[in-house]
Amino acid sequence: MCKEKLEEYSNVFWTGTPLSSVLFDLCDTRGCTSNDLLWYAITGVTDQYLRTSLSEDSYGKQIQSLKNAQERLNPNIIQKSKAESNSNSTVLINSDGVISYEPDLRFVLLRHWSVYNSMLNSNFIASRLGAWREKGRRQLELLLAKMAFPLNQCKSDYSAMDLEYRELLTLQLEKFAEEFNIQNFSFSSFTREFGYLLKISAADCVHSLRSILESPNSLNLSKTAQLNGNTPAWKNNFFFAFDAID
Repeated sequence: MCKEKLEEYSNVFWTGTPLSSVLFDLCDTRGCTSNDLLWYAITGVTDQYLRTSLSEDSYGKQIQSLKNAQERLNPNIIQKSKAESNSNSTVLINSDGVISYEPDLRFVLLRHWSVYNSMLNSNFIASRLGAWREKGRRQLELLLAKMAFPLNQCKSDYSAMDLEYRELLTLQLEKFAEEFNIQNFSFSSFTREFGYLLKISAADCVHSLRSILESPNSLNLSKTAQLNGNTPAWKNNFFFAFDAID
């Protein structure tokens, strides 16, 4: 009976394709796409996926379509991967807003936080280890200990973490994923890189934009923006988020 009710609910609860993805497809048919428009589409699809409004199958199909567009708009990335095996090859890589197809971990703002806090505050870990309880926190610390990751390294900023631990993170998680019930801890996604200045994942971008849009107060970090005291907070935050997505 319970299973039938769940199936009935899932049949009528449906989320359509993100508007950003629809507009990107429209621009693509007219031959006027760009990396900016592709990034808007990627963040729209990623937002729905992180909200669990997309099934794995639907997300996989949309990601494959976006990956095809990414390869077409960022050909130098493919050239770079082909040249990696040949040390004598010299390839010019465009570093202005390059979008790459990369797997991402289901941990909140990992690159901008610490491994410990990122895992502790992620829905993925919380639902599997019960991280809101003391027992769940001990389980998380036990996982990190079995991975041979010192707790002081895990609680320091990810950017300040020793390189060896950052490089071994995914590999070590795979070793203990089944024991701690954290299989499928990664998912297909994208990153965008602006030279050596900034590299951000689609999930990080979504979390940042969502925090701006859902803030009850007006946010503005722009030195040039002129705020109107009568502007509603949601409208001001919408334009702030629109500027921040680039």
